[in-house]
Amino acid sequence: FIHEQAGYLAERVRKEAGPDPRAQITHAWRLAYAVEPSPREIDEAAGFLTQQTELFKKTKSPPNQPDAGLQALMNLGQAILSANRFLYVD
Repeated sequence: FIHEQAGYLAERVRKEAGPDPRAQITHAWRLAYAVEPSPREIDEAAGFLTQQTELFKKTKSPPNQPDAGLQALMNLGQAILSANRFLYVD
């Protein structure tokens, strides 16, 4: 479920925030947590996106897979949606 939702989040973020990774990170944070990310959170997430993008570029993916940047953004979305701060107790 989380993986599927992370895919939807990544597609929405890319569509609404454009190609800039820092804008994508900020937009994803706003959508998921309803707050602005701190400069440190942006830096850490940007490093994660860079690392993941490079990893996916090196990996031979089947033709029907999203591009490396979108796959990296999906992984970031999965981390965001799995984080403790996304959970709440009623």
